[in-house]
Amino acid sequence: MEKVVHKYNLGEEPNDLSYWLTKTPQERLSALEKIRDLCIKVAFNGIKPKFQYVITKRKLKE
Repeated sequence: MEKVVHKYNLGEEPNDLSYWLTKTPQERLSALEKIRDLCIKVAFNGIKPKFQYVITKRKLKE
């Protein structure tokens, strides 16, 4: 993938929606994952939060 930089005057930036509609769903998910990883590095010092598992044990009626 080739890196591309565009320079715009303030107020003349293109619409983000139109940009993302040109991308495939896979490219969108890949970008989202990169943003997510960056946020984790900043907020959690690189430690990915883990989900808690809750197990409820119930007794069946006989």
